[in-house]
Amino acid sequence: MMTLRLPGALGVLLLCLLSIVGTAAAVPTLDFTINAPNPGSIAYGVSGAELVGSGITIASIVGGLGTADTATPANNGVVAACVGCVLSFATGSLTASSSTQWFFDSGGTIQLVGEVAAAGISAGTTLFSGTWSSASVTQIGDSFNIAGGIFSSSTDATLAAFFGLPDGGLQWTGALNLSLLAAGSPPDAFASSALGSGDVMVVATPEPATFLLLASGLVGVGLAARRRARPGHALSE
Repeated sequence: MMTLRLPGALGVLLLCLLSIVGTAAAVPTLDFTINAPNPGSIAYGVSGAELVGSGITIASIVGGLGTADTATPANNGVVAACVGCVLSFATGSLTASSSTQWFFDSGGTIQLVGEVAAAGISAGTTLFSGTWSSASVTQIGDSFNIAGGIFSSSTDATLAAFFGLPDGGLQWTGALNLSLLAAGSPPDAFASSALGSGDVMVVATPEPATFLLLASGLVGVGLAARRRARPGHALSE
């Protein structure tokens, strides 16, 4: 079984974006960690089909990224175990491709279900759910790819309260960055059960323009960070 291990990059990229937006635009952040190896899968079927992710396990949820700009009002820096947490999604249909990328339409769904005992959340709870704004898969090498996308979401009120965030009055947006090994080049179909490391980052802000700016940069900067990390990644069989 081939596995891929890469360091997470979303923390670095969000900090870069915050330096552009400015310290006045505080964005309390929840970081959902995806560890490798992972039992989940990602697949794209035939021309015009959607990108589908299933059985992707989330290991933990962290409040903030270690800076004042991303800090959560409560339990900042706390790593809460996510027990039996499974991420699944389906994007909109394939709309275009290039020599190195598959591009998928808005729509579809993304959902995380599981238990967070530290927050008093029982098994089977929907921790967040949303709709894709955009998604893509980028081919970096012969079989190394990055799946990424931006989505708008709602977040479980108990989970939000655990990190000191109000249930109402906030916009929630999220970004996915996940590495995977898969054969094939755009626009060919592919399927992968060799998932690497990644993150889903959900940001809370009362300013729609600010979170759209931040979210738009999440995937691009994450891709650049993982591209830089690629020469040092470890593959084992």
